[in-house]
Amino acid sequence: MPDQTSRRRFVAALATGSAVSTTGCASLVNAADGARASKRPETTTDSHSPPPDTTPTERRTDQSPSSPTDTGWSADDVEITRPELSFGSVAVPDDTASPTMGEATATVTVYGNWKCPYTREFVLTQLPGLADDFVRPGDVSVRFRALAYRGGDPFLGADAPQSARAGLAVWETDPEAFWTYFATVFVNQPQERYEWGTPDLLARFAAAAGVDDPTAVRRAAAGEAYESRLRQTVASATEHGIWSVPRVEYDGAVTAPTLDPANTREQFETAAEH
Repeated sequence: MPDQTSRRRFVAALATGSAVSTTGCASLVNAADGARASKRPETTTDSHSPPPDTTPTERRTDQSPSSPTDTGWSADDVEITRPELSFGSVAVPDDTASPTMGEATATVTVYGNWKCPYTREFVLTQLPGLADDFVRPGDVSVRFRALAYRGGDPFLGADAPQSARAGLAVWETDPEAFWTYFATVFVNQPQERYEWGTPDLLARFAAAAGVDDPTAVRRAAAGEAYESRLRQTVASATEHGIWSVPRVEYDGAVTAPTLDPANTREQFETAAEH
């Protein structure tokens, strides 16, 4: 269980990645597209309608153009550090299709994206405390679903589906190592404008996390593995009116943890009471 010093280090680690604010990763897509001069405000309402004014331009998920100083960047140069963040002591069920921590009946679903800096913010600053307070005591389970597509296209770059496939491959082949892999990727997450979700780097993340078969992770990322599961996640997110991540869903209610952490904590409290 991380202490307060470690927690501060997790927060400090955010400075090494993308700039993080309190909206969500859909805002990065819209900003990169340059579809609007001003940002639409995010809300915490549980709207089940599509985002307004969704034009073909807004639905593109191209990365932000790299600056001249970015041209020498390579995924091969990413240095992987061991995360102090740990979910290793949580129970891991072996009969669920989506990565899950805890074996409680009440299950809270986190919709995120491996490349999203706002998902990273939630993972580093809020999820450890929620796991300590609700998952480890056995009151709530947490399921993670990676939203790899948005508007029919890869969400946050062509490598987003590859990253999602790699995560599912870890869960399928070595579920006991999944949450260490999860922490390793988010602590070391490169900036979202880079297409860093390469099979080789994802396999390196798996090896650093102690996953039994990093080669299987590389194969899954390089192919079309788990495509039906990725599309099922899109369908589930759409059903709940989720167009940005991170979002947390329980019993049909959706909260935005980087906008209103207290609301998300109340959601966990509600789940724990059932």
